[in-house]
Amino acid sequence: MTHPDNSLHTVPLSSILNAMEEVIWSVRWPDFVPIFITPSVERLYGISHQAFMANGRLWEECIHPDERTIVARILTDLANTDEYSAQYRIVTRTGTIKWVHNRGKLIRDAAGQPMRVDGIVSDITQRQEALLALEKTKELLSQTSRIASIGGWEIDVPTRRLLWSEVTFAIHEVDPATTEPNIEMALNFYKPGASQTAIRTAVQRCMEAGEPFDLELEFITAKGRELWVRAVGQPTFAHGRCVKVWGVFQDITARKHDEEARRMLEAAVQAAPLGVIVCDARQADRPIVYTNPAISQITGYAQHEILGRNPRFLHGGEAEQAGLLQLRQALAAGTACHVELRNFRKDGSPYLVELSVAPVQGSDGSLKHFVGIQRDITQQRRLQQQLLMAQKIEAVGRLAAGVAHDYNNALQSILGNTELALNHINQGPLLAFLEEIRAAAQRSTTITRQLLGLTRNPLSQPRPIDLNAVAEQLISMLRRLIREDIQLYWSPERDLWPVLLDPAQIDQIITNLTLNARDAIGAAGTIAITTSNVEVREAIPDGPPPGKFILLTVRDNGSGMDRETQARLFEPFFTTKPVGQGTGIGLPSVANIVQQNHGVIMVESALGAGTTVRVYLPQAPSPALPEARKTARIPLPTATINVTVLLCEDDSAVRDLGQRILVRLGYSVLTAASPSAALNLIARHPGPIDILITDVVMPELSGTDLLHQARKIRPKLHWLFMSGHSAETLGKDEIPDADHFIQKPFTIGELAAKVQGILRHA
Repeated sequence: MTHPDNSLHTVPLSSILNAMEEVIWSVRWPDFVPIFITPSVERLYGISHQAFMANGRLWEECIHPDERTIVARILTDLANTDEYSAQYRIVTRTGTIKWVHNRGKLIRDAAGQPMRVDGIVSDITQRQEALLALEKTKELLSQTSRIASIGGWEIDVPTRRLLWSEVTFAIHEVDPATTEPNIEMALNFYKPGASQTAIRTAVQRCMEAGEPFDLELEFITAKGRELWVRAVGQPTFAHGRCVKVWGVFQDITARKHDEEARRMLEAAVQAAPLGVIVCDARQADRPIVYTNPAISQITGYAQHEILGRNPRFLHGGEAEQAGLLQLRQALAAGTACHVELRNFRKDGSPYLVELSVAPVQGSDGSLKHFVGIQRDITQQRRLQQQLLMAQKIEAVGRLAAGVAHDYNNALQSILGNTELALNHINQGPLLAFLEEIRAAAQRSTTITRQLLGLTRNPLSQPRPIDLNAVAEQLISMLRRLIREDIQLYWSPERDLWPVLLDPAQIDQIITNLTLNARDAIGAAGTIAITTSNVEVREAIPDGPPPGKFILLTVRDNGSGMDRETQARLFEPFFTTKPVGQGTGIGLPSVANIVQQNHGVIMVESALGAGTTVRVYLPQAPSPALPEARKTARIPLPTATINVTVLLCEDDSAVRDLGQRILVRLGYSVLTAASPSAALNLIARHPGPIDILITDVVMPELSGTDLLHQARKIRPKLHWLFMSGHSAETLGKDEIPDADHFIQKPFTIGELAAKVQGILRHA
């Protein structure tokens, strides 16, 4: 029976040799005459077996021309070592290039003499091509890592040996030719502190427990440069244990700087007082994709209420603004623009914005986004309007001051002579005519003084006052000024804080506001005047800043006003009343007084819904002073004993009138038409001169200069200045003491009171 292990002996050797891919051969030494070659030579070289057996040097001819020098090396190796091993390319009969591994050994006889060479040739084309591809891949990775500044590293855990790639050496700024890295050295490059602690912990846990890591850390190179690096480590396991740790190492300094710059930019945008909106230009409706907090502060909308919507929702119903057309054209063209728009807050209140829109393009040049920068210019425009209004008011005041002297002299003559005439007529038709003339002169006086009150430097005398007490004396008079079909309600707050103001200005404010309310009521109606203490904790839009204020409110249920009328309400000479019924300077005067006293005036009105005017006046720092009760008239004296008055006035009509009034009041009167004439009288008059009443603006000398020279002659001389100009126009240099000044036109009673007051305190 045949044993199974002997079955191989039944297979012919030729079958085994024919099945082999390798070529086994044997040639005689040294002439290379073939002794034996396996048939597989035909598959490898594409040349017949017979051809190889006939030509022992044919194998040399098949070597690639670029590698023929390999023959000499093979022969040298055989001569020196009796064997060789060579890898080279061959060219088959069909022109195919293959890689082969040729190994051979020199066989010697018993005497040690070489007799043949036996060898084997293997086709290693696939393996070699794979190796070449691997080399190319490695080179590509090396080039890529250099370009991307990404290095590689590997730790052999059992030996703790560390390998670095070329880029890793470069990032560390060490020379690979002179430096062999180790783990401790590598860890010491990380910045001491948090970064070094983190990398040491991560490497140790990865080596011991196989935990991967991905860290961004601060790093110091061998040359002292501070970098940011990314260190990534991954474990490799064998038999359940970590045997290698490999990873990448990247210089991310530029990215970190970019991130820091971006964070700074984002923080700046987030904190900016300017509103920032970003819209997606790639979508048809251009929805908002980003807003900064300032947008919410400006509009009153929370961010989640804005995102995803088109900015047009802020425009309200005003779709025909000129700025919107310009904006739409710019958006359609993908260009930048700068416009002013009227938008609306969440609460419906309007606001003005200065909007700059710019397109943002992607790297491919296509339009990606629109960025809009908004600046709320509502307050700026309001201040500009206030400045313009102030300039108009100032111009009116200067105009009024320019004509006041002559105009008030004329009014003085009319009013004074009318009053003198009234003293001689008790009844009859002339009495009514004279009363009408006096009333017209007084109205003209009021208008003139309101015009002069529009100047920015009034010579008012503010003091802490009880607004209620001043208003109480005025209310009864106001009831007579309004119609019987209008109810006037007065509602003062008890314990009202004091206000720092001239009482005359309070009269002017309340009177003007009440009469305006009266004129706004067509048929029957009501006017309500109230006072209250108000503490403003947060600034009110268009209103007062934080602080304590006395609030004076005048409310009517009259016709109300539209927006256009309200916009011009404080413009000098603007009026909606019929011709002859309104001057257009009452409310500008009120606004001017309020602003001069650091207050705020606010108007709320709508057509058919009446008007509410709120005047905020700052609380005075000290308690109010008691107010003297006003009397209906000042009693005129019938005689004054031994008082001589020198009247100096260059206008003859006013001079003659003044003389008649002063004589009527019981004074002895001297008159002078010029300062020189007055000085001559002062020097030559034999009797006493108790008081000098002089115009301020005259030829030769001013009233002040006249007084200075006169008191050199008569040091105890008292004085009273008078002028058609207002005291504020003349200034402190000309009118150092308001108690010694009376403005034309004045009544007989006013002049009498001034003169008596000066002499009484002499």
